Parts: sequence; structure tokens; C-alpha cells
Amino acid sequence: TPGLEAAVASRVADEAAPAATFPAGGRREVTLTEYTPRGRPQRSVRVTVREGAAEGGDTQRATLGRDLSFQGEGAPPVWGGLGEAAREEILAAAAEVLRTGVAAPAEVRDGEDTYTVTFETEKVTFPYRPVSGHPLGLDESGRNAFVQILYATRISLLFGLALVALTFALGVLAGAIQGYFGGKTDMFGQRFTEIWESLPFLLIMIMMSSIYGRGFGLLLALYGAFNWIAISYYMRAEFLKLRKQPFVESARVMGIGQRKIMFRHILPNALTPLITFFPFSLVGAIFSLTALDYLGFGLPPGTPSWGNLLSQGQTYPYAWWLVLFPATALFVVSILCVFIGEGLRAAFDPRSESKIE
Repeated sequence: TPGLEAAVASRVADEAAPAATFPAGGRREVTLTEYTPRGRPQRSVRVTVREGAAEGGDTQRATLGRDLSFQGEGAPPVWGGLGEAAREEILAAAAEVLRTGVAAPAEVRDGEDTYTVTFETEKVTFPYRPVSGHPLGLDESGRNAFVQILYATRISLLFGLALVALTFALGVLAGAIQGYFGGKTDMFGQRFTEIWESLPFLLIMIMMSSIYGRGFGLLLALYGAFNWIAISYYMRAEFLKLRKQPFVESARVMGIGQRKIMFRHILPNALTPLITFFPFSLVGAIFSLTALDYLGFGLPPGTPSWGNLLSQGQTYPYAWWLVLFPATALFVVSILCVFIGEGLRAAFDPRSESKIE
């Protein structure tokens, strides 16, 4: 290059010269620093040759997945102008980087042009943000958060329904016996209920979990053993109110047994508390399981759980997806349970279609 030759000649002749950059073919460039006279001719001149910064050149970035397909914004603009051989050479270099983990640069020639391809590998650590194929991200074990939330929904609903069925059965039985028989049966039943209610549930659960280990059945049994008390109060009040009604007295006169009177005549007329509290009990059971899993006293480790994901979100503050998506699922399921319970209550309410004239 004439300009380069003149710049070198002036420096050899010990003449002042500014910094200069000259193209050297392809994507190379030659750079000379500023020179000040030193009082004697120079025997050598320092020249810097750089790759990939020639005039008109630019840097384009793209992201390749493990299948060597372009991710994110797709292929860079320069990709469309490359020949097939250059493309294959770049992909082969990328495959080698993925195989070895060594991000070594590569020079690729395409006709008269030379391209310098540099690679930057991203180290994947868990939890990992939402990406293609994992729209809700990955948890701390590298498991798909969407699958975790899906299975956690099934487990939570199963636990909630089983717990509500167990607590309602125990509560109806205890309330029916106390309310129907009254007297000393009611008095001793109430004292036992008050004593049982005062036991520290969380302490007992921690103690039993340390002895027998954490499990779905143990958690259900412990919750069921303490969760029936509230509904028993309402059922007791209903049976106390209905046991002196004419249809009950008529059943006694007809010689119908006490058990049949309690569960075939009185109970169908005392279902109002059960229908009313069913959705709230279900939501409460789901929240209880989530809270215990969050504290580490719920289901065994490895079981999909909303509470476990929320706990991971607290451990890794940057993992916002482990808080947002499980909390959203918990909110949506709770709202749907309340709406379904409200529809069920309206369907069984005999006054919903009545009109006052």
C-alpha cells in the first residue's frame, strides 16, 4: 500500500508522523502509532496487524443451540452471504467448541474474504431462566418447572380433596353424636374436643415426621386428626337444632333406629355447613400443604410441590420464575376452587329460585 510505505519511510528517516491505519486485504488492517523524532535514523518500525477490523467490517453476533440451530434473533445478516463451505466450516468449529468446551477462535475464508469467528460459551447453572423448550424455566435440580407445577397441581388437589373428605367424615361423626344425644355425651365430647384442639399441631407433626419420615399418608393422617374440629362445631349445632323437629320425633315413634335417624333423616337436612365450607376447606388444605412444603416439613424431597419451588425462589433471589409461576398456579387453582364451590352451593340451595310475592 503506497500510504503504508510512505508512513514507514518517514519513520525510518526519523521524521514526525501521526498514527495511521491502513487496510491489508480481507478483514486485516495495519496500524502504526504516532512517531516523534529521536535524533537518529531508525533501523526498525513497529507495525501492528489486526484481524477483523478492516474498514467497512463489523461484528455480528448470533446464538447457537446444542443442535447447531440459531436461537433468539436467528442467523446474523452476514450468514446469508456466506458460501456453503464457509457455513459448514463455522458450524464444524461450533460443534467442536460444544464438544470440548474450549472456545478457540477460527478463521474462515470465503472467496477473497477472511472472517474471524470467535466463540463464547455460556455456563448453565441451575436454576435456569425460561428458554426455548422450557417456557417456565428450570429448578435447582435442572427439572422442567412447567412439569413440576403441573404435577404439583395434581398432588395438591388430591391432597386437598382427600383431606376435606377425611375431616368432614370425622367432623360429621363427632358433631352428630354430640348434637343428637346431648347431655353428658355432649359435655364430655366438648371437653375432649377442647383438649384435643389445644395440642400443638406443628410440634406433633415435626415429631412424627422425625420418627416416621415425611410422606403423603402421614401428612394426611396428621392433618385429618386435627382439622375436623371446626366442622364438628357446626354439625353439632345443626343436630341440636334438628333433633326435636317433628319429622325426627315421628321417626322415633315409628321405631326407626338411632343411626338411621341420624344419617338418613337429620344429616340430609344439616348439609348447609358442609356445602358452605367445602370450597374454603379445600383451599385451606391446599395452602396448608404449600406452606408445609415451603417450610420443609411437607412431602418427601423430590416430590413436585408449589411450596418447594417457592422455597427455591427464596434461596435463589434471581430465579423470579420459581416465584411467579408457582404463585400464579396457586392463585388460579384457589380461585377456581372457590368458584366451583360457590356453584355447588347455589345448586343445592333450595332458596336460590324462590321469590317473595
